[in-house]
Amino acid sequence: MYFIDKTNREKRAVDSRRSDYKEAERIAKTSNDPGARQTARKAMENFKKERYDGTKLSMRQSLINAHRQGNTEEVKDIQDYIKGKNKYHNE
Repeated sequence: MYFIDKTNREKRAVDSRRSDYKEAERIAKTSNDPGARQTARKAMENFKKERYDGTKLSMRQSLINAHRQGNTEEVKDIQDYIKGKNKYHNE
C-alpha cells in the first residue's frame, strides 16, 4: 500500500512531469500532424489532472526512486499493483 507523505514528495513528482508537459506542449504547437497535436493536447490535460491524484504521484515518485536505487523488487511490486488497475493505464 502506498501512502502520501508530507515530505514534499508530491511536489517532486509533479516536477518530474514538467519536461513531459513541455515536450507535449511543443508538439501541440509545432507539429504538422493533426493527430499528433491532438494526442499532445490530450496528454497535457492528463498531466494537469494527474497533479491532483496524490496516490498516482506518490507511486510515480516511488517508482522513480526505486529505479534510481536499482531496487528491482520494488519496481516489480509497483508494476504488479498497477497492472490490475485500469485508472493507472495510459490510453
